[in-house]
Amino acid sequence: MFNSSNKKTVVTKATHTVIGEGVKLVSANLTGIGSLRIDGEFTGDIEMEDEVILGENGCVYGNISSRQALIAGTVEGFIKCKASIHATRNSSISGDIEASALIIDEGAKFNGSCKTVNQITNTTISQLTTSIDSDSDSNSKD
Repeated sequence: MFNSSNKKTVVTKATHTVIGEGVKLVSANLTGIGSLRIDGEFTGDIEMEDEVILGENGCVYGNISSRQALIAGTVEGFIKCKASIHATRNSSISGDIEASALIIDEGAKFNGSCKTVNQITNTTISQLTTSIDSDSDSNSKD
């Protein structure tokens, strides 16, 4: 989904990357381990391990995948975050979103479907179940 043979792939290693206002990247894929701020225009897919921040003048025409996203500009594409997506009052999102938490400020525009997902892993659920079972056993012996 994120790789296409006719697109360039840019890998970032900095903890914070900025695509400034007036900058236009077309037909690119961007992956990185830090956070990304976009105040310009980006066409392509973005995959960041940390946070994607889209400024009020920023536009993304493509998919975004990250830990969390703060959207103040325009997105046309799918947004998937492990933690939260926050759409501010002047933002515009056209596309589906998936996250553990969603915040949509009054005045934000959203056209798409939303899926909230629980990020508790099977290991964590197993540990919780074991903990509850052991607490029940110790209480029943009293």
